[in-house]
Formats: sequence, C-alpha cells, structure tokens
Amino acid sequence: MKKWKNRRAMGVAAAGILLLLLMPVYLTGGAVPSLRLLETDHWQEPVVVGYHLEEIPGIRVYKDGRRDMSGELQRAIDWVWQAGGGVLYIPAGEYRLNRPIEVPPLVGLRGDFVKPGTGEVDRSRNTILSIYYGRGKDELSKACITVDGSASIDGFVIWYPKQSGKKVVSYSPAIRHYPVQSIWGINTSSRNLYLVNAYHGIAIGTPDKGTCIQLVKNVYGTPLGTGVEIWRDADIPRLLNLDFDPRYLASCGLPGMAEFEQVARKHLHEKASAIRYHRTDGSALADIRVRGYRIGLELLKGTRTDNGHWIDNEGHYINFDFRDCRYGVWIDEIKDHGTQFFNCHFEAEKSAVLINNPMHEAGLAMFLKCTLKGGETAIQQQWSAKPNPLFSFMMADCTFHNTVDWESGTLSIVKSRFNFEGEHIKLGKHTVHASLVDNRYRGEKGNIDQQGGRLALSQQKLMPLDTPDYEYRENFGSTYRPARAALVNTVDFGANPGDGRDDSKAIQAAIEKAHAEGGGYVLIPAGTFRIENSITVRSGVELRGVVDFWQHSRTVSHFNVSGETKGSLLMIYHGKGDPDTHTFLVEENAGINGLSIHYPEQSYDKQNNAVEETYPWLFKLKGDRSYLKHIMASNPWRMVDAFTCSPDNIYLGYLCGAPLDVSIQLGDNESPFLDNCHFNSWYWNHVFWDNKPSEQKRETAYKEYLDNWMKANSKAFVLEGTRNLDMYGCFQFCVNKAFILRRGASTGLGPSGIIINSGNDWAKFGLVAHANNGLQFVNAHFIDVNKYDPDMEISSIYFAPDMADSVELFQVSTWGTSPRFVWMEGKPESKLMITNLSYQLYNTEQLNRVHSGKLVLLNSTRRRSRFSIDFHVGAEGSAELFAAIFPFPYTLSGEALREGHWIDRFGSSQ
Repeated sequence: MKKWKNRRAMGVAAAGILLLLLMPVYLTGGAVPSLRLLETDHWQEPVVVGYHLEEIPGIRVYKDGRRDMSGELQRAIDWVWQAGGGVLYIPAGEYRLNRPIEVPPLVGLRGDFVKPGTGEVDRSRNTILSIYYGRGKDELSKACITVDGSASIDGFVIWYPKQSGKKVVSYSPAIRHYPVQSIWGINTSSRNLYLVNAYHGIAIGTPDKGTCIQLVKNVYGTPLGTGVEIWRDADIPRLLNLDFDPRYLASCGLPGMAEFEQVARKHLHEKASAIRYHRTDGSALADIRVRGYRIGLELLKGTRTDNGHWIDNEGHYINFDFRDCRYGVWIDEIKDHGTQFFNCHFEAEKSAVLINNPMHEAGLAMFLKCTLKGGETAIQQQWSAKPNPLFSFMMADCTFHNTVDWESGTLSIVKSRFNFEGEHIKLGKHTVHASLVDNRYRGEKGNIDQQGGRLALSQQKLMPLDTPDYEYRENFGSTYRPARAALVNTVDFGANPGDGRDDSKAIQAAIEKAHAEGGGYVLIPAGTFRIENSITVRSGVELRGVVDFWQHSRTVSHFNVSGETKGSLLMIYHGKGDPDTHTFLVEENAGINGLSIHYPEQSYDKQNNAVEETYPWLFKLKGDRSYLKHIMASNPWRMVDAFTCSPDNIYLGYLCGAPLDVSIQLGDNESPFLDNCHFNSWYWNHVFWDNKPSEQKRETAYKEYLDNWMKANSKAFVLEGTRNLDMYGCFQFCVNKAFILRRGASTGLGPSGIIINSGNDWAKFGLVAHANNGLQFVNAHFIDVNKYDPDMEISSIYFAPDMADSVELFQVSTWGTSPRFVWMEGKPESKLMITNLSYQLYNTEQLNRVHSGKLVLLNSTRRRSRFSIDFHVGAEGSAELFAAIFPFPYTLSGEALREGHWIDRFGSSQ
C-alpha cells in the first residue's frame, strides 16, 4: 500500500510537471506593453529595441513545439502592426506552425540565434519554428511565412519535423518576400536563418508579381529543393553569406535528421538547386558556399513581359565556393550586358559551368580569378536547337583543371592557367571567334582542337594582372552600437508624434540625458515627428527608430497618408535655403539607426523642370566610428557629409533614398565602409505625399520630370582623397555623375581602396576621375542613357583634364544609349586599364575619345549593336587592345595613329 502511494504520488507529481510544461503562458493584467530594450542571444545583434512576445496582451505562448502557435503568433504580429510597427522578439523555444503567417510592412520578427556550425542546435539558445504547413505543395504555393515589403525576419531555426524518413517530400516555401499590404514587395529582409530541412527555403516574388531591393543575408542549412529562388526582381537583390551543405542536416541533432541524412544527400545531388534565378536585374551576391547539390547556381530562361521586354538574368557574383555538386553553374539565359563572376571556385562532378542552349541574343558571362574543375569538363555547351553564334564568354586570370568544350559563339581567355595534360580547349564548328592570349598550359603549348571559326592564339607576355582580393565582412556593421545597454524614450521628454509641434528639442534633451549617463539608445517611437532645429547625436548614443531593417518611402508614405502611420518618420523643416549647414551632427562612437525621413516642403517646378528648394546636409559625421544604418530619406538635398570633418572608420550601411544634390561625400577619411547603400529617384517619385514630382497614374511621368533633373545635376558618391575605402553593393539610379574621384584637401592625393559589386543606372557619367591613388573597381556596371536628354556629351568613364593618375577596373559592364564608353581628356601620363570589358551601348554609333593618356583594354567586346565603333586617338593619347572581339566594324581616327599609338594585336573581328 505504501509502495502504491509512493508510485501514485510520483505519478501525480510527474503529471503535474507535464501539465506545467504543456500549459500556455497566459498574460494577465491590463498593462499595455511598451517598446523596451531586450537583451537577446544573437550572434550579430544581441540588443534589440522591441516588444517581447510574452508581453503582448491576450497571447498564449507555447514554447514546446506541441501546440499550434500560428494563430497566436499572427495575433501578436498584428498587435505590433497596429501599434505602429517595430520588432517582435520571440525568445528561445520551439514554436509550432500549422498554418501560414504574414509579417506586414514595418514589422520585424526577431529570435534568439546562435550562428550554426557543425554541432547540435541548442534549443535553450535558439528560436525554432517547427513547420507542419505546406506538405505536398510546390514552389508557387503560399509560403508558410510571407514577409511583406519593408519588413524582416531575423534569427530563426526553421525545421520541418515531418520531413524525415525514407522519402523527401515537397513543401511550399518556408519564406516568401511578397507584397500583401504594401505597394510592391520592396526592401524586404531575411537574415540569420538556419534552414534545417526546408524543401523550398526563401522565394522572392512569383512569376506574375515582382519585387525590388531584396536582402537575404547569413542563411545556413540544407534546403532540399531550392535554397533561394528569385522569380522577378526589378532591381539589385542582395544575397550575402549563404552556406548550403548537407552536413548542417546531419549534425543539427534534431529528431530524425541523422537517420534522414543519406536520403537527403541522394535527393540533393539528383534534384536540388542551391540558388535559382528566373529574372534579376543587377543582383549582387557575395560569399556563397554550396556543397552536394545538383546545381549550385541556376540561371533559367527568361520570358517576355506584356510590353515586349525580355527578362532574364545578369548580376555580379564574388567569392563563390561550390564543390561536390553535379554542375556548378547552369546557364539557360543571361543578358548581353555581362554577368560577372569574380574569385569563384567551381568544382563539380560533371561540368563546372554548363551552357544549356541560351538563345536570347548576345548573352555574355565574364570570369576573373576563378577556378573551374569538372569531372568531365570545365566548361560544356549543349544545344538542342541551332547554336547561338552571339553567345560569349570572356575569362582572365582563371585556372582550368579540365577541357573547355566550346561549340558555338565567341570565347576569349587571357592570362590563365590550364593545369592538366591533354586537350585544353575544344572549339566546335560553330565557334565564331576565339582569342587565347598569354595563357600557360601543361606542356610546351596549348592543345587546341579547332574545328571551325577564327582563332587568334598568342603567347606574347602581357602586363602583370594585379587582381585584388576581397572579403565581405558580414558582421562588421553590427559592431557599431552603443557600449551601454540602456534606453531613453524621447516621448518622456515631450516628443509627441502627430501634434504638429517641433520635436527636435525634446529629442535633443533625451540624447543629452543618455549621454550624461554614459550612453545608450535614444528611441523615437512609431509616429510622425516634426524637426525644425538641428540635432547633435552625442558620443556613445544611438538615435534609433522602431525598426532595424530596410524601409522604402513608398510603403512608409502609403500608410502615413492613409492614416495608419508605421515606423518612425521624421518630417524635416529645418534649414531651408541654407545648404552648407547640417540637420543631424553625429559625434564619435555615435550613430543613427532605423528612421524614415521626408521633406514635406521640398517642391518640384514642373514648368521649369527644376527642384525649387535647397536644404542643409541631412547628416554630418563629426567623430571617428560614427555611423548611419537602415535609414530611408525620400528627398534630401544633400544626404551624408563625411568630408568636412573626415572622421575615420565610419560605417554607412543600408541607406536608401533620392538625394537631389549629393548622396554621400567622403574626404580624407581612413577606412570607411559603405555597405549596400541604394539611391534611386523612385524614393521621391513614387511616394504618396502631395509633393511628389510625378503624376502617380502616368507611368512615364517620372522620366519626364525628376529623372532628367537629377541626370543633369546630382552626384552620388564623391570621394576626395579617401583612404582604404571599402564600398560594397552600392547603387544609384538617375544621377549626373555616379562616382567622382578627387584629390584630398590634406594629402593632395586621390582615393584608395576598393569598390565592388557596385554601379549606376540612368546616368550621364558613370565614373569621373580627377585623381586616384590606387582605388580599384571590381564588378562594376555603368549604365548611361541620353533618352529624354539632348546632351550628347556623356560617357560611361570620363577622365577630366586635370587627371594625371591611373585607374584600374576589373570586369566592367556598360550599356544604355550613351555615344561612348570612354572619354579621356587627362594628362599624358594618365592611364585607364580595364580587364574584361563589355560595352553594349546600343542604338548609336560609338565615338570613343582618347585625347590624352593611355587606354589599355584586356578582353573587350561589343556585341549587341550593329553600329560602328570609332576610337579617336589624340596626339597625346594611345590605346592598346588585347583579345578584343568586335563582330561589327570599328574605325580608328585622330591626329596621331602612328606606330605605338594604337596597338590592336589579337583577336579583332571585323
């Protein structure tokens, strides 16, 4: 009897413990939760300003993965949305999702997240979403998590408990970037995710719904069908630091995954693609690692839109490492502008690169400092129809471990290495032209099997290639934050959103309070605030809004105008007519994060096609390690002044907007990092506020008004003597001059450093050089357009008359309707050297000018246009072309075409 009682007591106790574990957490009390500082377990951002899930009124929280949390989680998300947006923190635990959820605009989901390695998932330190929804569905079905425009998901382990056993089953996508409540799916972010065994990981858009300016960053795991699939992205999607490997599945330690590993590995190698593109425009990808998939990167065939435009793929790719795949890169279609691969390693069972019947005009891929190794071939073409003679590859400083099997089109390989014996290059009967210059082969000379076409083969030594190295620092921006975790709310000092009164003094008082106490975060909550006076962000302080991710003016203005203000919005009234002052001054070790900004009194005179008002610099950086992050400014006159005080080690990351005069100006700064900044006339043209320049219902109005004014007046990135610059993924649409290189005030020297995966669109001048001290461009694109603009004095690259230095560019694509890609008016000692150049400037004759200085082109082509190419060489100019392929006529003109001034040595086709 006693024994039975003890057992009964133990059973009751165990049942009680189990009941406690299964019981939901009910929130009691009528207190409305407020935004507060939350310290999380997150490898990048351990401190978040947001709402805690367990404090949202009426929400039952189940953290054991046994009861469905989708309805509760959606209600919590909607509560944050109704509160004006912000971040919802979901602490470590396992949350079951039986149904889809949606993250609306200006709302972010944040979890606890340990950067995955080869060990087991620590359930006590990670927020796990256990997904049961979507079994048997395909990639076009509704995703489990839809992330709307200007929204984010950050810091989650995503696991499908039923995806196990002896068979891989298709599921709908885990995440889709897609517009639901916003206008377009613009500026969406997926960051810090562990896709344990999702079938389709992250989908961007759909075949009939486009997106723009997407961010996918720090994503790990073993997606079983596709890791990331981009359907229709209109502008510059960013994919950074992706790592897809079956070892993540094998080592995660979640139930059933170790036993599932071999089934998953076989499926991956037979059917899966790590990254699939259906259409993209100027994508920027860095640090992509793939193991064990059928295809690492798949560039699929494009389609035609209703207006007849062909949509397919072109992008800028660096630091790819693909191994143990069946195919490294699979190319169905790419654009003729030049898809760029830099510092990539492709190693595959069959072919490192497979070209599969690309029939869209003159598709072009460019490879620099890449390694290609296949079990059968390094490069393979297969044609199911008549081969495309306009398809092209240009390659420099590459290493091949297998045969290049080239059947059709044009091929140019220079200064590369063939580290194997046997047949190095096989040229099929449909090869139009091949240039092989200064390559090293295993053996005395290259083993070239030529069946047709024209071959230019030379072992003449060319100048050395100083190909740079680059590593994107995926966590660097997160190191810019206050050392002290304390929060001061500006509302407590009198800031009152929406009352029409000046809030700048209250904001300043809150900053002074935080500074006096040793620093911390000063919060501007959701709402609209009026700024009539300048504000100084004191050292140790971060002035921040309710979001910590990208925002777009179209989304912000849409909800602001409709009466549902989302996010932290500042309306600037300060300093009209006083352009040389500043509105925000940022001291050392201080910054601004997560704000939206608009100038309601900035107007556009449509009669005279002119911006009417000038304003101060929006931001002036004064101290070292000052920073700006996740800021959208729809229509500032001048955005960032970092040259007046020239602070060192500044960080400018994820800035957006339409600056009208200057976007960012640097001076003699040491080691600044410009990280994924995007400036575009659409940030003002497409707002819903009354002072937009364009007529919303007229699709072409934006090209008639603001765009032309910005092409005539605005400057994007002005670099004056900047030292050791790191600029990654920065882009400008509609500008007079995109990149301006000048001498520094203190040193008298031009800038140094690297600009990579960056460029411009709809400009008059892409690169304007007055001075340079070693600044290099890698994977650049300069799009110059004279449409709606009668001025023909434009050029992709321009050397000013005072230019006496050298500029070196690696992999440059130019296109548009400019009359020239190069115009050199510099000193005789100036030099421009480009390795891998595609200048597909079309619909006009080429009138290139080398009046003074030296032009050197190593690998160049123009294939799209049938108009002639003219190089005008002046008396103090010279030009050299190596491995140049021009299917259409070119001419030489000028005062000095004597021996040595023009050297066209290899491969020109007329």
